[in-house]
Amino acid sequence: PAPRWSVWSGTSATRTPDRPRAEPQQALNFAKLIKLRRRDRVNASEPLLRATDHPGVTEMHKKLLQVAARLQRRTGVPISTHTLAENRSGLAQIEVFEEEGVDLSRVVIGHCGDSDDLDYLGEILEHGCFIGMDRFGLDMILPTAKRVATIAELCRSGYAGQMVLSHDACCHIDFYPDQGMRALVPLWNFRHIPDDVLPALRKAGVSEDDVQTMTVGNPRRVLEKKGSRP
Repeated sequence: PAPRWSVWSGTSATRTPDRPRAEPQQALNFAKLIKLRRRDRVNASEPLLRATDHPGVTEMHKKLLQVAARLQRRTGVPISTHTLAENRSGLAQIEVFEEEGVDLSRVVIGHCGDSDDLDYLGEILEHGCFIGMDRFGLDMILPTAKRVATIAELCRSGYAGQMVLSHDACCHIDFYPDQGMRALVPLWNFRHIPDDVLPALRKAGVSEDDVQTMTVGNPRRVLEKKGSRP
């Protein structure tokens, strides 16, 4: 039987040799650390796993995506990816998955919630993938109001059945000082979607059926057991 786990297409580099863990006593604030992280351009030859981020799908990333694709075909488990919306890397990931014969209905292209580019998101959806409308609470990337408006428009276009909602939050992260994170992203927590986002979606005209589809039905479809594919 297929194991009860999912294939993640890589991991992002949490630190580099010249940028060690940020300590709380450092004077750098969280916003500055965000800029440092975005400026990183880690060489693909370095011994670190990473997801598809600033460099796009490099040769190393392509190999990782191919491995994930082949595991998915053998086991039937879902694939959830990390992307950078600004370079439209979700489409490059899909290209690799299509070459490998992946069932794209078992793929979540992650961090699509960082984009309000309906053309980009629509192109991904037309391939049959799910899109992760995640990172709610990281308003410095895209404000919550724009994230909500994007989801509402996609629901009006009939895509509620291909979206999953998430915060991409965690209980602890060692990228940045905890105090700086709480000050800059106070809504980046596990309560933000039920407390704030779902009411905002309903106010924007999203039906209760679509809310249930995105929060209950779609996650079930992504995670339910599927067979392998030849």
